[in-house]
This record gives sequence, C-alpha cells and structure tokens, in this order.
Amino acid sequence: MPVTPPDEPRETESERRLAERLAAFDEAGEGQRQEAVAGLDPKESDRLERALDLASWLRQFWRPEAPSVAGTRVGRFELVKELGRGGHGVVFLAYDPVLKRQVAIKVPRPEAIDSPDLRRRFLREGRAVARLDHPGIVPVFELGEAGPVCYIASAYVAGRNLAEWLAGRTTPPEPVLAARLVAAVADAVYHAHVRGVLHRDLKPSNVLLEMAEGGEHDGGGSDVSLPPRVADFGLAKLIAPGRDTTTIGALVGTPRYIAPEQLTGDRRAVGPQVDVYSLGVILADLLAGRAEGEDAVESAIARAPADLAAVLRKSLEPDPRDRYPSAADLAADLRRFLDGKPTRARRPPMWQRVWDPLRHHSAALVVLGVCAACAILILG
Repeated sequence: MPVTPPDEPRETESERRLAERLAAFDEAGEGQRQEAVAGLDPKESDRLERALDLASWLRQFWRPEAPSVAGTRVGRFELVKELGRGGHGVVFLAYDPVLKRQVAIKVPRPEAIDSPDLRRRFLREGRAVARLDHPGIVPVFELGEAGPVCYIASAYVAGRNLAEWLAGRTTPPEPVLAARLVAAVADAVYHAHVRGVLHRDLKPSNVLLEMAEGGEHDGGGSDVSLPPRVADFGLAKLIAPGRDTTTIGALVGTPRYIAPEQLTGDRRAVGPQVDVYSLGVILADLLAGRAEGEDAVESAIARAPADLAAVLRKSLEPDPRDRYPSAADLAADLRRFLDGKPTRARRPPMWQRVWDPLRHHSAALVVLGVCAACAILILG
C-alpha cells in the first residue's frame, strides 16, 4: 500500500463525508443538490455547496462543446482561454491581477474531486516542480485550492510544444539542432533527478518551445529560443521513501516513450534511466522529423551521423544498465558530437585508440618507430 507522505495529511472524517456526498451528487445529477447537503452542519453544508458549484463548473470543460471560460475565476486568477488538456488535467491561460502577469493554470480532471488518491497525486505534481529551479523547467508559482478544486499556477510559455513544432515542419531539423535541443532538455531532467524527481512522462508534447526572433535558426523557417522547457510533471515520482503514490502494477506514461522496465509497472525497477530512454525517443522523433512515428527510430538512425546514431542507440538500450547512467552523461555525449569530438557511445577503431594517446608524446612516437623498424627487419 502507498505510504502517505508527512506533508500530505490523511483525509479527515469531514472530508471523507463530503467526498461521499460529492460522488453521490455526481451520480444523481443537479436535481439532487438538496439531498446532497441534507443533514450536514452549516459549515459542511456551505463547503459542499461551493464544492458542488465548482465540480459542476469543472466538469463542463470536459464536454466537447465546452463553453468560454473568459471572466471565470480560479482563486484570484481570471481565466482567459483554454490552452490544452491531457490525461491528467486541463490548462488555461489566466491573468494574475495581483502581480499583473499572465500565468498558466492547471486544474485536475473531474474525477480528482471525488478521489483522494487522484487529488494527492495532482498536489504532489505541484510540490515536485516547486522544488526545482532551472531555466529548462517551467516554474510553479503557486499551488492552491478553491473549495474542492486544486490548481497549479505556473509560468505561461508563449509558443508551441515540440510535437506541434515538428508537425508544422516540412523537413526534419538538422542533426545539430536536434542534438542541441535534446542536450538542453537532458540538462533540465538531470536537475530534477538530483533533486529527487523523476518525470516519467517525457515526450514532445511536454517540451515547450518559445519562438523568438534571434533564436536558434536551422534553415527550416523556424527560430527556436533555447532552452526548451520541460512541463507536465503529472506522473512525477519522488525518489524518497514513502513518497510514491503509484502502486505496483499501475502502468503510467505514453506507451511509445516508456522504457521497457517501466512497462512492468514495478516501481522498484524505475530509476533515472527511464527518463534517459524517453529522451532517446524524443531525439529519434527530431531526427526523423515526426513525433510518435512507429518507424522513427530506424529512420533517425539511417539519417543521423554515425556518432549521433550511436548516442541514440545507447539511449534506447532495452537494459537500463546499458544506457547512459544519467541524463547528464547523455547531455555530455551529445555535446561531444556538437563539438566534433568522438562520442563515448561510439567506440573508435583499435588503431585510433592506440594512436590518440601516443601522438601527443614525441618520445612514445620514437619508441613506436623503432619497434616498427625492428619488426620490418626481422620479418624481412
């Protein structure tokens, strides 16, 4: 059974009772509102009324014909429009009237209102990202609650995600730009790892790009402002005792980007190498020029220079022990490629491994020359 972290107190009897009433109301519909609040004390009744209003408000955005959110508030934030939705929540562009800036507001799926486990998982995401401070990670400004609806307020990144950027291109990005982008993402991922956070859901749609004049130009008609920024830590795992709410047997993540050991659902087998594997798939997508293509890896290996292809293969090794030990090691090898140096993933031929150390030492070259001359005389 998952252990409740110290900073996530167990559900009180009052909270349990309210959750049960919410669930009953959800099944019965709006016409049973009076029955839902019957028998509660005034404080609980008022809280449940607000919870029902917010639950109804939240659920309407999961309909295909979702209405406009303009003017609606979540806490102090004024919603402007929906930015996107996924398996864990919906994200809105909002305005912070106190600090006078735009922010992104994420609220969980409607089921989280009735499920203490899903609610804890959502709040865990906010706490996980709040401990991170890196230019390649979208920062969290605030973790709050408005009645039963919790929300995460984070920086708003104007631009597109990596999947959208790839879909809008007519040609794949150059290998140099692909390597530079993934190296920057790997830096951010390593920052999270050393602070005890695994992402576990890295994919192009969770990497945000700002398009800015004067950014990285690859000749394909797009200017990319570096660094890319990692978002959506909804499946984050905290690498600390008692801090994981994902149980054995629960499959999490997007299948194509999931490492083989993650597919087993055994959390004890999951470590930093799962994110290294996902970074490898993202690199394959970039080199192939498309996200989520079934043959992207084969296409990427065929298109990439030999050293970069070797980096890709090492990132995608089925056995995590054969992958890069860390995201930092992956980033370092990508930068060797960018600097025109041999990557550690691609072993040079034997003659080069012998020659490279010797060519810097004149005395060693003299000895080597004498040995070669002797060999010629003896064999001659």
